[in-house]
Amino acid sequence: MTPRTIVLTGADALYFPLVSDTIASIRDKPEGQLLDLGFLDLGCTEEQLTWVRSQGGHVVVPGWDVDFPNRAQVPDHYRGMVARPFFRQYFPGYDLYLWIDADAWVQDWSAVDLFLRGAAQKQGLAIVPEINGPSDRFCFTGKLPRQLLLTGAYYQESFGMAEGQRSFAYPLLNAGVFCLHREAPHWDIWRQRLQAAEKVALLTDQMALNLAVYHHADVFSRTEFLPGWCNFLLFEGCPVWDENQACFVEKYLPHHLIGIIHIAGPKKYTHLVVPTLDGQEIEVSVRYAGHRRSALPFGEKV
Repeated sequence: MTPRTIVLTGADALYFPLVSDTIASIRDKPEGQLLDLGFLDLGCTEEQLTWVRSQGGHVVVPGWDVDFPNRAQVPDHYRGMVARPFFRQYFPGYDLYLWIDADAWVQDWSAVDLFLRGAAQKQGLAIVPEINGPSDRFCFTGKLPRQLLLTGAYYQESFGMAEGQRSFAYPLLNAGVFCLHREAPHWDIWRQRLQAAEKVALLTDQMALNLAVYHHADVFSRTEFLPGWCNFLLFEGCPVWDENQACFVEKYLPHHLIGIIHIAGPKKYTHLVVPTLDGQEIEVSVRYAGHRRSALPFGEKV
């Protein structure tokens, strides 16, 4: 019996050009047309929401599901991050919940298949550790210790110094793309960890999920760690352009086709200069829209 699956994303009005690419990259593919779509409205316009509904999206406005001492000081769109451990309440009746951030888009469906298979097989979580990515920025430049200290700071910001010192060395699990089974033990532990946070910050929900996975044996055993091409983080390294197939592939042999491009980080690139498989360089769009239409007003190039 095929698991009932919903793919989820969300955005505010400012991020809508990005999330419209996310949705289009799903709906443009035959497999993506068969999935239900859930959308967290974090402050979109009525025109934007009309478009989401035209794509079959079920729109939900999340509340503040967890209270924090500093809640009044954080941006309202943080509701979208805090809401993620509560997907089963917002979108009931599904077996698999696949989340894709607004700044990520599906290049090849094989990554989505792997997320769904991983979560279904273990009745748990499928997710990508950031160390499984290209890692040019960290591992191959001697900056891994600095990155681990930064990870510790993320924990410390929301969960205190002791947690930062205990957990900094675990590979960071990127919650920008993940799939959770409805019976996964992760939901309750994630929620408990989130509710224990001393304050809400940009990565509080991601760090809470990491704590749930790494410090609870039953949660860890039901977590499937996927390869980096399933959630390729542009801030970690540069992809390579395959001119014959007109697509992004990994830098190193066997140049695996990248499944999901994730423009994570504060700067949302439109174009990048990337190497090609034959050793040249080319400027290409890293936005899904740039691969759907030949001429678009992208604005500033990077």
